[in-house]
Amino acid sequence: MRRSLAVAIAILVVGAAAAWFLRPGDSVTLENYQKIRLGMTLDEVSELIGRPGVDEEELWVPEGILPFPEFSEMNPCVPNEKVTARTWMGQKAAIKVVLSGSRVSGKQFSALQGPAETRSLLERVRAWLAAGE
Repeated sequence: MRRSLAVAIAILVVGAAAAWFLRPGDSVTLENYQKIRLGMTLDEVSELIGRPGVDEEELWVPEGILPFPEFSEMNPCVPNEKVTARTWMGQKAAIKVVLSGSRVSGKQFSALQGPAETRSLLERVRAWLAAGE
C-alpha cells in the first residue's frame, strides 16, 4: 500500500514538473510582432498571437493628421475614417495595432520595464546549470 502511494505521488510530481517546464511561453514577442504585416485582418493577428487583443482606443482621423506618430510602421489613414487600436500585453512586452476598418494600418512594439528578475524558472535553472560548468 505504501509503495503504491509513493509511486503515485512520484508520478504526480513528475507530471506536474513536466507540465510546468513544457508550458507554452509568452506569445507577445518581437518575433511575433515582426510577423504582423500591414493589411492583415484582426483575426489573423489574434491567431498569430494566440488570443484576442484588448480594445484600447477608437477615434476619427481629421484631415491630414497621423493619429499615432510614434508607430514604427503606419499606413496613411483616410481622412474622416474611424480607426481603432488594439493591444496585446505580455509579461515582457506589448504589441499595439491600429485598424482601419478590419485591416491593420499601423503597428507598434514596446518592451516593458519590470522587476529586475523577469526570467522564467526554466531560464534561471538553465543559467544556474550553465554557470556550474
